[in-house]
Amino acid sequence: MSSIIVTPDEIVMEIRRRYPTEAVFRPPPPRRPEFPVFMPGMECLYALPVCVYRGAETVSIGQYLRHSVYERDGTRYWLIEVGKAVLYGETRDGAIIPFMVQGFPTPFAELFVRAPEFREYIARFLLEVEPRDYFECREDQIINLTQAMECRSPFLLVDKYDLIRFGVRDPEIASRIAEQQHIIDQLSRALYRYESTIRDLQTSLSVLNARVARYQELLTVYEDRLRKATEELAHAQAELIRIGHELSIRAIEAEALEESRKRMQDIVDRLLKILSEIMETRETIERARR
Repeated sequence: MSSIIVTPDEIVMEIRRRYPTEAVFRPPPPRRPEFPVFMPGMECLYALPVCVYRGAETVSIGQYLRHSVYERDGTRYWLIEVGKAVLYGETRDGAIIPFMVQGFPTPFAELFVRAPEFREYIARFLLEVEPRDYFECREDQIINLTQAMECRSPFLLVDKYDLIRFGVRDPEIASRIAEQQHIIDQLSRALYRYESTIRDLQTSLSVLNARVARYQELLTVYEDRLRKATEELAHAQAELIRIGHELSIRAIEAEALEESRKRMQDIVDRLLKILSEIMETRETIERARR
């Protein structure tokens, strides 16, 4: 009789092998391109400083790298990726010289244009790009977008808080509005991150619930196997007990047969001895008759 005995450790190992739970798999973060990605007609925007007007001051939040456009409630929005882009030149002897920093040319760039011997001294150019953050604004809040797209402006000016649009000229009021709007933007970002986290956790929970349901199905299968294996083991134990009793009886019978064989051998030995004595007596009688 064949039997399959599955131990609890083997059940756990099988579950872990088929359905690993050590980590919740998440999609890898998107890889950033090593070289700038120009949108058609947007070449003049690349590496321009993005400046936000706040009334009393204008703050640069980084250089333009790329952007995406979407609509919300009928209004076009720009999601601009800002960061740092520096153009270097490497000389023939290995020296590194900055040519473009913060979107503006250095004196080395002017020298490169005017001096042919300096141009020959430059072996190659290196572009260092460091993405830092994303900036969202309405398209109509970019004051000089047309001039910048036509390469007629050295920066992008964004009226993020509509101070220019509504003609707010008092620096104190403008700064207060900008500060409050900045806090609202930060809270909105935090809310978006929390909502994204909640969505990710809900997705992970759905995956885990599906895995738990699968584990329950698998556990039911293994419980059925374990029950069948237990029944087979009980039958095997009963069969072993029966065979043990039968072997004990056979052993007793074999011992009795051995005793009988010994007694029969003794009888045969005595009969042979008697027969030998009879033959000797017969020979003695025949010799006496002669």
